[in-house]
Amino acid sequence: PGLGIHLQGKDSLMSSIGKGCYAASLISIMFSIITWNSRKNDDQAHAERFGIFIGLWAPTLAVAGLVADNIEAANAK
Repeated sequence: PGLGIHLQGKDSLMSSIGKGCYAASLISIMFSIITWNSRKNDDQAHAERFGIFIGLWAPTLAVAGLVADNIEAANAK
């Protein structure tokens, strides 16, 4: 069932990938805020757009973590 991806004996790998993706998602949010706050008066628009762009990575990385967790759960059955 599910995605049809079977990695027997790789559950710890999937767990590590999932945790790494969740951590990268949080780091993306923090880096986005730092980038947005580090804007200078002459370059505000660019820093704001770049901060938003970096912030868009967070949901993608979180979904990748969820997929890795789902693969691990499917393989555990």
